[in-house]
Amino acid sequence: MNIDIANMALSIGEKTEGIDWGAAIVTFGSVFFGALLAYYCSKLQEQHNDKKKRAEAYDNLLSQVSLLTTELFKYKEIYFDKIKQAYDKDDYLKALLRTYDINMTLNPDLDKCYFLSGYNKCFLTEISHIKDIGKAIETDFKQYSQRVDRLSSKLTSINFKEEFEILKYDYYDFYKDYEALCVRLYCLNLQLLLGYEKFFNKYYTEGLTDNYQLEINIRNHITTPESEFFLKNSLEVYNQYWCVEPNVFCIFCLYKRKLKYKIRGIRKYFCKPNICKTCRLRKIKVEKK
Repeated sequence: MNIDIANMALSIGEKTEGIDWGAAIVTFGSVFFGALLAYYCSKLQEQHNDKKKRAEAYDNLLSQVSLLTTELFKYKEIYFDKIKQAYDKDDYLKALLRTYDINMTLNPDLDKCYFLSGYNKCFLTEISHIKDIGKAIETDFKQYSQRVDRLSSKLTSINFKEEFEILKYDYYDFYKDYEALCVRLYCLNLQLLLGYEKFFNKYYTEGLTDNYQLEINIRNHITTPESEFFLKNSLEVYNQYWCVEPNVFCIFCLYKRKLKYKIRGIRKYFCKPNICKTCRLRKIKVEKK
């Protein structure tokens, strides 16, 4: 038996004498590092694709918000403001004018915008609020239009003035809600533009938010103290919840936290847990003795 083992070892040694170990190590290293390089290249490609998808989703959201904001402010200027002036003057014919319906609801694909909280924690919450408010105002506007149609057919009736007064004050409430929606959209669009400058501005354009403010002078559209307060307060809230842009100090802080976490885990692993005092297995072991 020992002779067979010796012969086997001798034959293995003879077969390995001709192997170029340097070439073998180089070949193995080439394969290993090639596979490692391919892995990291695929990760970089995934990150690039993810960043591209984020940029497309962000651009689509910004386009929707900007378009809707512009439309609502124009609609306010050419219709709602004039109707309000007519109600202030009790101009029945102008106050009861009808106009075309307009979409007031924001409908972005939020499944593709999951990353927004990584930029500003207010974005997703505010978009949900604006969607709900827009749907409610659309419903109220349809009901208001139906009431206008009914009242327009009663211009010569005895109760016309009483019904007109009720409709007027209901319109004032509706006007406040519509103005609040416009201000919310304006603030959201302004902050999305700021986020675009920070994270997606591939052409390094400057002053996007300033240009938007020049296009829509928000001060000309604010008529209530509630809208003024919301404008000031919402901008302050947005500024508080912008995520910090990482730099070299953030990287050092990250590795410091990782090291502390690993040390804490090692300490916990070698510490005797408190449950040992009441462990059932330990009691069973004592009973067997």
